[in-house]
Amino acid sequence: MAGPYLDVSLNSEVKASKNIAYIEDISAEIKRIGFGLLIGAGGDFEISGRKLNLQARYSLGLSPVYENRSDEGEKHGVFTLTAGFTF
Repeated sequence: MAGPYLDVSLNSEVKASKNIAYIEDISAEIKRIGFGLLIGAGGDFEISGRKLNLQARYSLGLSPVYENRSDEGEKHGVFTLTAGFTF
């Protein structure tokens, strides 16, 4: 599989780690809608009369993540593994 994708940000938070209870909402700084390219492969495998579906995908963001920071240019890069049974 290959082609374009459109993403929509539902929530943007920064959470602290290591025993610190801190959460900051950064939704105002993150672009709500982005786009990019997706490439992947997968297949169905027969197991005991059921189908096992496995897929691997890589999503390469082409739009910047932050709203008003054109100098930094961070973009998404996401690797996804999925598995499912058909019954």
